[in-house]
Amino acid sequence: MKVGEVYQHIIDSLKTKYEIREAKNISQMLIERLTGFSNTERLIYKNDVLNGESTRQLNHFMLQLLNDRPIQYVLGEAWFCGLKLLVNESVLIPRPETEELVEWIIGKNKNGTFDNAGILDIGTGSGCIAIALKNKLPDIPVSALDYQAEIIELAKMNADRCQTQIHFMQKNILNVKNLQSLPVYDILVSNPPYVLKNEMNAMEKRVWGNEPHEALFVPNEDPLIFYKNIVDFSEKHLKKEGQIFFEINPEQAPDLKALLEEKGFGEIILKKDMRGCIRMMNALKK
Repeated sequence: MKVGEVYQHIIDSLKTKYEIREAKNISQMLIERLTGFSNTERLIYKNDVLNGESTRQLNHFMLQLLNDRPIQYVLGEAWFCGLKLLVNESVLIPRPETEELVEWIIGKNKNGTFDNAGILDIGTGSGCIAIALKNKLPDIPVSALDYQAEIIELAKMNADRCQTQIHFMQKNILNVKNLQSLPVYDILVSNPPYVLKNEMNAMEKRVWGNEPHEALFVPNEDPLIFYKNIVDFSEKHLKKEGQIFFEINPEQAPDLKALLEEKGFGEIILKKDMRGCIRMMNALKK
């Protein structure tokens, strides 16, 4: 089959499962993986014929996609803030809303004064937040933690690929007592699990059927569990006038704001994402 025909074949095969725009994006991603052709090159070389090995690989990819495996896990990579990162089912797929959180942090701190400890990313997953921050703020020390060795190894690989120096630690924020040896930071940032378990049915199967539940869901009876532990951690490990940044569930915004106020934080700002949903929160430690 010719490259142009392959491109259209992928779209036709996926359009019942994806919106047409997303099907086109996935088709181009597959063409680029199989041929190395950019979007423009695909048009120029549309009559080139896909070889046998590439055709077999395409069939393998398509079988996974039609079984609702996300394209990022199929290809083993995802783009975030202009950086190509490795991903697998042990970590969440980085999302545009989280890019907005990173851009917000950068915008508020380009000319900030940082101590030696700098920024700590809590629950780093693929390392996307920490790596993007270090890429844009290269003079600021960035550290990151997560609870599984497998996750930390993947994040380290991504940092190496992006040529960023980040201090990664295998630690669990739900066990604050084991974090006492950590220093005081200028900024704490986290995109923790925040989807209630009873909200799962409202999500696409492609998400809850593939992405790690430990990184997605929180107990219905304690939806702020991760935020509470991060705020407790901040009492000794965030400097006075230090900042905390969260990605949040819009439904939990009032309770989280109340928690931060109770713990002495001020200048609390809620920020909407590109879809108009309250998705981010920033506060200053008084």
